[in-house]
Amino acid sequence: MKYNRENPYLATLHERYLLNSPGSTKKTYHISLKIDSKELEYQPGDSLGVIPLNETKLIEKTLDALNISKTDKKNIGILHTINICSGTKKLLVQILKNTKDIEHQKEIESLLANKELLKNYLNSNHVWEILAKYPADFSIVEFCSLLKPTLPRFYSIASSNKVINNEIHLLIAENTYLLKGKIFHGIGSNYLCNLAKLNDMVAVYVQKSPHFKLPNQLDTPIIMIGPGTGIAPFKAFLQERIALSATTKNWLFFGERNRSYDYYYQKYLENLNSNNNLDLDLAFSRDQEKKIYIQDLIKEKGEKFFDWVANNAIIYICGDAKQMAKSVEKAILEVFQKQGKMSEQESKVFLKELRKNKRYLCDVY
Repeated sequence: MKYNRENPYLATLHERYLLNSPGSTKKTYHISLKIDSKELEYQPGDSLGVIPLNETKLIEKTLDALNISKTDKKNIGILHTINICSGTKKLLVQILKNTKDIEHQKEIESLLANKELLKNYLNSNHVWEILAKYPADFSIVEFCSLLKPTLPRFYSIASSNKVINNEIHLLIAENTYLLKGKIFHGIGSNYLCNLAKLNDMVAVYVQKSPHFKLPNQLDTPIIMIGPGTGIAPFKAFLQERIALSATTKNWLFFGERNRSYDYYYQKYLENLNSNNNLDLDLAFSRDQEKKIYIQDLIKEKGEKFFDWVANNAIIYICGDAKQMAKSVEKAILEVFQKQGKMSEQESKVFLKELRKNKRYLCDVY
């Protein structure tokens, strides 16, 4: 059966535990979902789409603002998969049509007339705050039609089904944001890390990755660059390669804030390293006065890095797109220039060829 956003598979939340030690500034969880491997198939490199549910107290705030019963379970159920955090232009247009308050009309018209102003307003006000300021008389069905549905959240799968049967593992960092002096939680991470209870059903589907895959040839060396939760697909890669008795080299660059608190899957990685199944380089940025990141390690290991690339290694990068991926690419280009005796332009052409030949693969977000 084909599972997708419209027809998700119901997995069971089987296990959840915090990976950070006490003292960490982060909360990152290992999560296991029970599945039937014959029903929900995946490969290392694929992502899991999770359809989260809203926090009940936020639904109740919204129903209060609408003056609709918050004790009716049907109302709560309807709002579970509607994006009640982000308002829409459509909602404001309908409030404008319905309101008889002249001041409210002027304010909303002013917002709708200025794209930047409208964007800033919607980004800084939750739906229940908009309704509190501009009261509106909507039925629950009409209200839902004015908002967007909750979008799936995608997480890299951190397990190989050749090793972990009838389960999918995820690595999820709790996401929070500050708005008007209050801390709010990202809907996807909050749902999986805090709200869903063990043995609850979680609606999911597999998002296939067309390119972020292991090579078919088991003797192809791979270089994996994954700080933070970016390590997730590489845990799956390593499980898969070892299960297939791949004889070639695997090299992982992993980084986080503190070794004592934030070294995810330490025993597993160090066992692989001890058994010569993995070359392991670590950067814990806050363990010393001068911060060290994985891009610094790449430059430090430049000779070895370039040698691996020259011997057909595939480079994989997973994690933050805004800063990490750009900094890592810059470091790699510097390695090409220094170790490959290339000009800046030649190093860019060389990297472009690696991309073209699917030897430089990114899964960034």
